[in-house]
Amino acid sequence: MGRDNLVECLVAEAQEQYRIFNQKFVVTNRNPMLGVKVPNMRAIAREISSGDWRAFLQEYGFYGEDREQLCSKAWFEEIMIIGMVINLANMHPDERLHLVSQFVPLIDNWAVCDVFCGGAKWVGEPGRGPKASLRVPREVVWNFLQGYMLGDEERGLSGRKEFEIRFGVVMLMSYFLCDEYLERVFDVLAKVHFGDYYVDMGVAWCLATARAKFDLQTQEFVAGAGLAAGVVKKYEQKVRDSLRIRK
Repeated sequence: MGRDNLVECLVAEAQEQYRIFNQKFVVTNRNPMLGVKVPNMRAIAREISSGDWRAFLQEYGFYGEDREQLCSKAWFEEIMIIGMVINLANMHPDERLHLVSQFVPLIDNWAVCDVFCGGAKWVGEPGRGPKASLRVPREVVWNFLQGYMLGDEERGLSGRKEFEIRFGVVMLMSYFLCDEYLERVFDVLAKVHFGDYYVDMGVAWCLATARAKFDLQTQEFVAGAGLAAGVVKKYEQKVRDSLRIRK
């Protein structure tokens, strides 16, 4: 499926009422929204990833130098599907991380960030099975993520950088809240550059999720880490909301 065919398909799937509803929650700074639901986009991405997905990505400037210019003219749903294809397609781990590094700077809203992170099922040890060698070892992914989560004081934080940090934090939450990595996750979260809304919310979400899995350790960390007051407040609210849901 080429880009023109994709856009035709998305226009056919778009629902105006859903677009109006979704825009209340998802603010896109660059890519306008058509109004296609995530399951529909995922079905399209599966079709693309089973075909010549490299040719598809090349139409958006991946493997080249004009990626950001071409993607700046795309619909929100096109960016979402690009991320899904990168997650779903079969490829060598090195190529996967290269494409992820090209994709992350395109993220400018929480929805693209969080859907991509949730779909990154390629994270983990090789194990067994026909696709085992395509998985990226967790420690390799950990090292890859470090460059996204800590603020760059020399260039400062921009709107784009805000979502790069959130990407790193949500990936930690999704794949590294385990005995082996918990203390390392806490160490990174203590050093994250706070102050941007979607970074603070991402850290609060990660901590609330950690609290559900590692109650005492998380409480001790939050009490002694010197986190920004706004982050702690958001974390406490998420914990309360989670308790309400359980009840």
